[in-house]
Amino acid sequence: IIGAPLRGRVLLLDDVITAGTAIQHAATLIQAHGAKLNGIIIALDREEKGYHNRSAIAEAAATYQVPLLSIVSLSDIIAY
Repeated sequence: IIGAPLRGRVLLLDDVITAGTAIQHAATLIQAHGAKLNGIIIALDREEKGYHNRSAIAEAAATYQVPLLSIVSLSDIIAY
């Protein structure tokens, strides 16, 4: 909840992932306040390439070692 103290386990909710920059900033804030990032949910995965020739979502999952779920991907929208 916006404005709530960061403590304990945190589930990060993000609207869209492109390069993963917002997740990186949020994870830094979560850690700086002594909380633990426990999972990430992304509404839309744009399926962009990350920095190491993997998808941004794969890089985020590998970097933070937490479950990461995308509700819908760009491929899903195109297929629909």
